[in-house]
Amino acid sequence: MTTKQKKISENWSKQICKLNEIAEAALSDLDEFEECGITVKVEDSEESLRGQLHKIKSLAFKLHETLISNPIRTAFSKDRISLSEQDYWLLRAQGLKLFTAKRVGISPVSDYEVYKNCIYEDEEKVCFLDPDETSEVETVDKKTGHIKIRFRISRSPEELELKHLRPEQKEFFAKYRPDVLARLKKNQTKEQEPNASVKLAISCEA
Repeated sequence: MTTKQKKISENWSKQICKLNEIAEAALSDLDEFEECGITVKVEDSEESLRGQLHKIKSLAFKLHETLISNPIRTAFSKDRISLSEQDYWLLRAQGLKLFTAKRVGISPVSDYEVYKNCIYEDEEKVCFLDPDETSEVETVDKKTGHIKIRFRISRSPEELELKHLRPEQKEFFAKYRPDVLARLKKNQTKEQEPNASVKLAISCEA
């Protein structure tokens, strides 16, 4: 996506929010006009001003769903890998700076490419792989001593397994952040030995 396209995407979301606010304010003003006995008509139109304003609100709502709400839902769903580049930049326009190249310490790579490669999926979960995340979920407030539970949308590399990375992900991190690959859980090459109780049972039976 070009710089010009990014700016257009950002402007879309901002103007859509304003459009709904303007239509809502205009309808409120219209109510006050009518209460005062003032009739507002639209020239060369068979439809009332109220009807037109409601259409604007309806259109603004549909645009908001398409360009804002739906991208947000996709970005945090199990199918987040399907988020398009255009939708990614629409989210950025809303202030959601998910895994930018600068944040992850990778250059020169597009922010969208970083986002795609920071999505992790295995048989149990879909989450974001965050090089800056830690595995600590509980933290203690130094002042009160109370335990706080952190809500996380990401996992640290130490909590995830290398074998579940997509081939392009392995190539991406090998090229730009090999330290992340080194922190991921590696596949076990040897079968685990039976524990002590199993060994004892075997020896007793012998």
